[in-house]
Amino acid sequence: MLPDRHAMIAGLRQDLYDTWRAKHKNVRDERTARSSLIALYLLDFYAPGQKLAYDANGRPYFLDSAIDFNITHTGNMTFLAIAREEKTGDLPFPRVGLDAEDLSRIATVRICPMAARWFSKGEYDCFLSNPSDTTFLRFWTRKESLIKWTGHGLRSLREADTLQAGERYGVSFHEYREENALITLCLPIGAIPPEQIHMLSEEELSAMGLSADTPS
Repeated sequence: MLPDRHAMIAGLRQDLYDTWRAKHKNVRDERTARSSLIALYLLDFYAPGQKLAYDANGRPYFLDSAIDFNITHTGNMTFLAIAREEKTGDLPFPRVGLDAEDLSRIATVRICPMAARWFSKGEYDCFLSNPSDTTFLRFWTRKESLIKWTGHGLRSLREADTLQAGERYGVSFHEYREENALITLCLPIGAIPPEQIHMLSEEELSAMGLSADTPS
């Protein structure tokens, strides 16, 4: 099993934890907290020494760095995407967006009312042509990955029309399946996506100071 929250905190770089804690003071759920802490371990392993910060919309980024990243978690899995590109302006422009959803959770969601509320007209019409759980989640993860790419936050979810993402934002979507999760990566058109998601082994997690019975 993964270490408990207190053990994970003790093993983290102090400045990473302090920045995270200032932003997540109200996190009480153990699983949510541990998923976020796992993400900090991943960040420190794949981009060591970077200084974490959050923008006005709550999107995390690295200070004075050309490295962009995005994090998502669902169920017992935490995912990280990293893009190492030139930064634009004073802050790194969001260049990677990531979302994942546990397919088993869809049975508890009333997908038609949610689609009517959050999808654009074009997305909703496409959904109604094949109103399946998979169709709903494909649009949902694309929308979430797009707003994470733009950095505009959840308030822009309905306006984030994935059918016009290429024309409006110059991005495309790349879909993966891992265990029972649907994962969507949002990248600029022309960027080369990974062929597959790399699931960390127990040995790799141990090298980060973590260990687990299942990959994360």
